[in-house]
Amino acid sequence: MKNYFRYISNLISTGDRYIFVSALFATLYILFQLNKDVSFQMTELDSIIVSQATLDNVSIPSRVQLFFSLIFKGTILLLLLYLVFSWIFGRYQFQKKQKESLFQVAIVGISIIVIELIQIQSEILNHGIFSVFLFLILLFILSKKINHYFLRKLASPLFIGIVLTLSFILSFSVIYLTGASTFFLLIYWLSVSVIILSLFVLIQFFSFTLRKAVFFILPLCCTPFLAFLSVEYVVYHFLNNDFSFGYKKVYALLIIVTLFIHFILFIRRKKQIPSTLFLYKYFIGPGAILAFGLLCFYFPIMQHATDLFELANPANAIMRIFEFQEIPFVDFMSSHVFSEQWYGIIYSIIFGYSHPVDYEVYSFFNFIIYFFIIYYFLNKLFCSPIFSVFFIISFPFLFQIFFAHLLLCLFTLFMVKKAIKTQKTIDYLFVFLFTIALIIWKLDTEWQT
Repeated sequence: MKNYFRYISNLISTGDRYIFVSALFATLYILFQLNKDVSFQMTELDSIIVSQATLDNVSIPSRVQLFFSLIFKGTILLLLLYLVFSWIFGRYQFQKKQKESLFQVAIVGISIIVIELIQIQSEILNHGIFSVFLFLILLFILSKKINHYFLRKLASPLFIGIVLTLSFILSFSVIYLTGASTFFLLIYWLSVSVIILSLFVLIQFFSFTLRKAVFFILPLCCTPFLAFLSVEYVVYHFLNNDFSFGYKKVYALLIIVTLFIHFILFIRRKKQIPSTLFLYKYFIGPGAILAFGLLCFYFPIMQHATDLFELANPANAIMRIFEFQEIPFVDFMSSHVFSEQWYGIIYSIIFGYSHPVDYEVYSFFNFIIYFFIIYYFLNKLFCSPIFSVFFIISFPFLFQIFFAHLLLCLFTLFMVKKAIKTQKTIDYLFVFLFTIALIIWKLDTEWQT
């Protein structure tokens, strides 16, 4: 076994790490898909080993056999795929940035496979990462074989990130309208095709630059917010016993109005279009994060919690505001202060105050805020908005690494850093005011700061 690991180590040190990691990811993915439904249930009594495993009806010989089988098959498959990727990388002369893109996707894919091995359900994400990996290889090959401006630009990491992220937002819109969440991967790759085709038509037949083409389809980033508005519109009229159109009709109408306004502004614009990196950082990336947050945490109709002990803190606070006209932080204070009150206050202002805990529907706003704080922090840390979005969407232990209740402390770090760098009084004043604001937001956060 030591010789085996020594051989793998020599392969990494003497070969190309991009090739090895790509081959390793493909190997692990194939082996995992072939063996994920293997059962270790004891079916025969010929070779019983007296142990706890036998009492639990688990066949020890089957597990041992699978282990050595995976070592043997994995070694053969890894060597074959290493040769295949070596030929592909050499034959089509992938650039270093393209290799790095494949390397990053492969590392994430390997991590997802390991996570799924410890019984954390990530099957769709696993298939999605591998399909992105294959898509990148195919795109890089086509950009070398077909000498076309569009393909050359599309094969750059920035525009790949733009296409994949816009496709995620478009998939959200399709799933939102159809409810076909079980076909997410199919919808996603159809969305990728639509985005690529749209960019190609705008560039080839309308003589748009790639930056101008991306700016033209930028209203797609608004669709997650429009989806939220359409649902809330229908819920509002339902609670007030008023007639309303279905949310799909409202959603379609909002999209049409948004497209019309953007088209008018696009024609009459006078300023130069910002860079594609700027468009991604401030529009496309946040749009994808909002879509992801809505998919994960927004439930317009939700079951109330049976344990009302903790919910009594925000519920009493909101009751004292709307029922007794008391002023928060002056007449009373709750344990977690404003962090657990603000969304309930907004809900009660819009829909009217009622004694049930319906306002918990809006508790997802905190998660959206946390996502954007993480996005801001990762941008500062890695200087890559594409990687930041990719990390937020794909990493399943996000809130274990970034403890949600203390995320706002990160802003203090950046503000102090800026104040020390500029040595301006106004920056030190902002640090002081933000620290005071954290007391109003949540005492736990202020104490950690």
